[in-house]
Amino acid sequence: MQKTKNVARSAHSSEGETPVTATTTQDIERLTAEGMQLRSERRLSDAGRVLGRVADALPDEWLAQYNAGAVFFEASELSEAICYFERAVALNPTTATYTILAHT
Repeated sequence: MQKTKNVARSAHSSEGETPVTATTTQDIERLTAEGMQLRSERRLSDAGRVLGRVADALPDEWLAQYNAGAVFFEASELSEAICYFERAVALNPTTATYTILAHT
């Protein structure tokens, strides 16, 4: 089983909230699926919290950064969206840029 970075508390954790610890690829995949489901249900605040944690757990994965940025963009939380989009573009300038432009 592939290990990923442990995330005990991220910027997307609230006080008193149980932190999400992503320790395996399966954890990341489960959280990503949960975040995308919340996004499809238009529960954007919840989706942003989950996908933000995934992005924080995978700081070198442009798609995780993009997914978090996209949901924050949809929620009109533009400062959060810009942070994630900038990281996505820094990691994969061509693909991330075109994906972001297609989304907006």
